[in-house]
Amino acid sequence: MTLSGLTAYVEEQKMPLIGKAVAGGDSAKLFRLQTGLKPGSKAAINLLDTTIVLADGNACGFTAAGSDEFTQRLIEVGAIKINKEYCDKELRKYWTGYEVTTAATRGEGALPFEEYFLGEVQKQIIAANEKGIWQGDTDSLNANLNKFDGLIKIAAEASGSTGVIIPSASAATVYDAVVEVVKSIPVAVLAEAKIVLGADDFTALALELTAKNLFHYTGELNETMEFKFPGTMLTVKAVKGLNGTNRIFAADFANNVVLGTDLENDSEVFKLYFSEDADAYRLKVEYGLGVQIARPAEVVAYKWK
Repeated sequence: MTLSGLTAYVEEQKMPLIGKAVAGGDSAKLFRLQTGLKPGSKAAINLLDTTIVLADGNACGFTAAGSDEFTQRLIEVGAIKINKEYCDKELRKYWTGYEVTTAATRGEGALPFEEYFLGEVQKQIIAANEKGIWQGDTDSLNANLNKFDGLIKIAAEASGSTGVIIPSASAATVYDAVVEVVKSIPVAVLAEAKIVLGADDFTALALELTAKNLFHYTGELNETMEFKFPGTMLTVKAVKGLNGTNRIFAADFANNVVLGTDLENDSEVFKLYFSEDADAYRLKVEYGLGVQIARPAEVVAYKWK
């Protein structure tokens, strides 16, 4: 491994590092990305509901018909930062198996295993964001979950007669729960909808389908963690952010769930530098993230046990 200049590496990799950390998780890839949103800000998701009336083309004249309703949903982007500190002298004691270089003036050199460290930090940010997307709650005492509201809370607050659909039936197994979700998906989005659940429930579902002889397990499932639910054209996919929640969501995620962040301006920071005062390397990451459901009435949310 070649350890190049610290500043050059981070500056060259800033946008790819931020982009993957913020929008690189399995759930984030399902959603519609809305960029240009500053950390700590609120922005409107503008919606148009339009209807048309087919008039008699054999008649003269012009009579306007149909309706156009403009509405908005607000997406709030939480301001997030990560601060870490590394002492390269201590690190050298434990990483002697790797090539290590420390310049005479460390600010001009590289933190040992710089690329490895940044990669590992990025993985942890992706994992934290993945969980926050679903389980985030600004009222939580958990520092990793209280920066923005996640989809579980948003769905609960948007439920009701014209909001998120919550099946009332009590399912005994995850298979029964998914069937209830399938039956509850609005016909208007059935062709585009996907079903997501935690990897734990996904595995239980695969085993249950195998026992029912409704599902043929293949090695491909290990990599994709998704399959078509028997008897339908609906994709069922595992997302880690729902692990341990026993919750199942169904929606046209690509159009109806919005992931808000910046990625266009200079509000994001991904910087690794040597601090003379601290006599150590410091990592500073700053970004904004938030989610919102554009049309709640087209989303199914189910807690099955």
